[in-house]
Formats: sequence, C-alpha cells, structure tokens
Amino acid sequence: MFKKVNQIKDYSELINYDLLHELIRGSNKTFKEIAKDCNISREALYKKVNGEREFKLLEYVRLCFSLGIGLTILLKIMETDG
Repeated sequence: MFKKVNQIKDYSELINYDLLHELIRGSNKTFKEIAKDCNISREALYKKVNGEREFKLLEYVRLCFSLGIGLTILLKIMETDG
C-alpha cells in the first residue's frame, strides 16, 4: 500500500535527495540561478536541497522546471505495512 497524502507528516520524506543533488550538479546552472528560478534565496535553496527545510509545492514545481525534469522524477515510491 502507498501512503495517503494526508498520512505524510513531513513532505521532505518524499524527495530523493541523492538524485536531486546529482541533477543539480549536471544541470549546468549555478545554485544562485536555480534559487532565482525557484524565487528563493541561495541559502534557502541550500537548506531545502539538504533536507534542513521543506520545499513548498510551488518551489518544488519551480525547481523541477528549472532543472528541466518532470514533477515525479524526484519523488520516492513509498510503501507502508498496512
């Protein structure tokens, strides 16, 4: 079974951070450029991509657009016991 959206307490647990770091390195964009695309500061982006802060949905959409990837690329498929 998959977790229902309302059962997820921390949406950062949905993001594959290892893949995110790899995509950022391969994007040919600076951290500052990606942050600008996301409409957040470079410092805020740093904290979000390292799991210290959560992405807001719009920031996540902007991040995916900036990296040229689909919205589901970074999402983990999560299963529960029941």
